[in-house]
Amino acid sequence: MPLLAVTFVLLRAGKTAHNKQDAILANYLIGSLPEKQISLPLHSLLGIYRTIKDYHMPKMKTHSSAKKRFKRTGSGKIKRYQAKTSHMMRNKSKKAKLRLRDSTVVHEHNEDRVKRMLCM
Repeated sequence: MPLLAVTFVLLRAGKTAHNKQDAILANYLIGSLPEKQISLPLHSLLGIYRTIKDYHMPKMKTHSSAKKRFKRTGSGKIKRYQAKTSHMMRNKSKKAKLRLRDSTVVHEHNEDRVKRMLCM
């Protein structure tokens, strides 16, 4: 279907293709039928137009709990705090509590997953 025919079809629906890319996409969605053979109802033409104009890539959203738990170091590694520090501390030795106080780096097997959650 030529580009002019696509523009005509969209005009019949009360909408116009604003640029060549929209017209090409409409041509792909409608198919390569000649103009005379197109007998689509008005609501489907408007749906095609909305698909053309309103389509955009979804936003990359940061995992909200991950952004509170992980930080990036200067070298690009991911830093995390250690578990088992919230309760039952009197049962742990002084040395164990001292070691748990420090942060550590996320293991390389989990690093890709955490980076994906943080949109890095």
